Amino acid sequence: MRARVERTAQWAALSDLGERLDVPVLADVADFVQMSTQEGASVYDTVRHRAASLRTEQLNTEAAAANANTEKMQALAVLCVLVMAALAFPALLNAFNQSS
Repeated sequence: MRARVERTAQWAALSDLGERLDVPVLADVADFVQMSTQEGASVYDTVRHRAASLRTEQLNTEAAAANANTEKMQALAVLCVLVMAALAFPALLNAFNQSS
């Protein structure tokens, strides 16, 4: 809408929006749109490859975060086992002393 009012190219407005919002993906989309309108080239394959790389990047980021959380949980689980052993030890010691 803003591009129509200002009579500028839509890809320029999209690129500007990407810069203002600090979203580099919008600048990529603007480049694809500009390429398709100026050169008349089919950008389907380019967009598919870019989407696949973005998806892979996002999955890798989420996998790294999940691994970090798993490591934190493992350390917490070990700590819980140690605390439970410390709590159970006096009761077991008392039970064995009474039976003899």
